[in-house]
Formats: sequence, C-alpha cells, structure tokens
Amino acid sequence: TRQSIGVKADPLNTGTIYIASDGSVTTSTGWPLAAGESHVFETTARIDAIASASGQTLHVFEEKS
Repeated sequence: TRQSIGVKADPLNTGTIYIASDGSVTTSTGWPLAAGESHVFETTARIDAIASASGQTLHVFEEKS
C-alpha cells in the first residue's frame, strides 16, 4: 500500500506544473511546481497534474509500506 507520493518538476521545465488530488485539476486550482521544485503528499489518494506549457516533465516517486 502506498503511504506517500512525491513529485518533482524537472529542472529544465520552462512552464509550471499544477498538482491536485482530483481529476479536475486546473492552473487555478492546482498546487504549483516551478522548474526544480518538489513536494511530498502524505496520501493514498489519486494525484493528477496539468502543465502551463507542452513538453513539461514531472518525476513521480512513491513510498510503499
């Protein structure tokens, strides 16, 4: 079972990636991640992402029990 999920915006990104825990993530409702930023969510919920520009990369890692 997943305990947490971490996300990191690639340092070479030119736009912002927005993260949320529902399928309706937008650039207005998501948690913003600029290039090189990361965040760990202590959740087992689904995580969705959208980017402000095409070609952005989001690295995802999870911790399991």
